[in-house]
Amino acid sequence: MTIATLSSMIAQTLRRVQPGQQVEALTLESSYTAGATSLSLSDPAGTILPSLRPETVLSIDLELFYCQAVSGTTATVVPGYLGSTSANHSSGAMVYLNPRFSAFDIMCAINDDLSDLCSPENNLFTVDSIEVTYNPATVGYDLTGVTGLIDILSIQQKMPYPVGYWVPFPRKKWTLTANADLTAFPSGYALRLNEGGYPGMPLRITYKQQFQPFAALTDDATTVAGLSNTMYDLPPLGAMIAIVAPREVKRNQIDAAPDSRRATEVPPGAVMNSVAQVLALRARRINAEASRLKQLYGTQAGR
Repeated sequence: MTIATLSSMIAQTLRRVQPGQQVEALTLESSYTAGATSLSLSDPAGTILPSLRPETVLSIDLELFYCQAVSGTTATVVPGYLGSTSANHSSGAMVYLNPRFSAFDIMCAINDDLSDLCSPENNLFTVDSIEVTYNPATVGYDLTGVTGLIDILSIQQKMPYPVGYWVPFPRKKWTLTANADLTAFPSGYALRLNEGGYPGMPLRITYKQQFQPFAALTDDATTVAGLSNTMYDLPPLGAMIAIVAPREVKRNQIDAAPDSRRATEVPPGAVMNSVAQVLALRARRINAEASRLKQLYGTQAGR
């Protein structure tokens, strides 16, 4: 069975956006503690460290550093650069110099794409459920522990002994309110039952939920983000588009000349056009996964 993590998705994105292109890299000579302002570096090849200079951006795991000074094998740095989060890093970790696409940039693009996939236009989601116990004295129920709720797919109530099976609770018998009073409903979601059920018996609420963002390289795509194994390719596709498309903006700046390629080789608009096929592929894959969800959950998946 395929297992995907944030780390593998970042690697997949990099293989596609810069195939065969290498980024200069050093290694950490010793472990780094979050918030420290110096890095002890090692250069196995002996060719990169001598050229390391101030103003270089360093990337380690999901953190960016701004290099202010270099003395021997020690770099004085600003940690948590450009909004990245300062964290501990292990000895031997790769230190990339001025990467075209850092792991932090790609993680942000992947998380943005996860939010976009859950929009009404794309209509993708993960499914979860909770149970609450019916109390005839209670009309409104807090959906404790629920976050990122999109919609409720179904509500079922367990029948008392000796029947024991679960019976659907009709849609007309309940109302969902988002942005509910947090004092009475800490989750922010209030489920109102318009008709009674069986006292003391559980109600199983199955709902559509947004994908959750990644925070660490080891985060699992299913257990953390909520992606099914057929959706593992979608965030890298979205990240490719998000990180490549803005490079046309950099190319068109008039106060610098960052693109050394001749216009006849790479004409204006070529960067934007390079992601057109990726956009088409992503749209096709989103439609395929939306159809899969509709097949599993019926018309409720598309409403």
